[in-house]
Amino acid sequence: MANIEYKDKTVFFKTQPVVFNFPIGDVIEKEDIVIVRLNIPPDNPTRKNIFALDYNAQFIWQVQAMKEAEPTLEESRYVTMREYYDGNIKATDSNGFSFDISSKDGKIIKYKLY
Repeated sequence: MANIEYKDKTVFFKTQPVVFNFPIGDVIEKEDIVIVRLNIPPDNPTRKNIFALDYNAQFIWQVQAMKEAEPTLEESRYVTMREYYDGNIKATDSNGFSFDISSKDGKIIKYKLY
């Protein structure tokens, strides 16, 4: 696992930098991927703000839309993210829900009101 550096909107990989449209909030380095959560302003309509890239700066996945996992959920941006004990991602959204997200494919495994 390499130590990835990031600043503002850019993640610096050995092969090349990756520049996002929004500032970087959190970065989780795993054995084969880097997971990035972007800080999205509340007034911006962008919602799916967690991404995974490999160490060659290639895009792997973007988090699943909340409505795909549960049609009754209102799409919202993620405001926190951390690695969970099982290797997956625990993220919370701006509506107070907690989500378990697969680190393999970005799919929502389960969710609950926090």
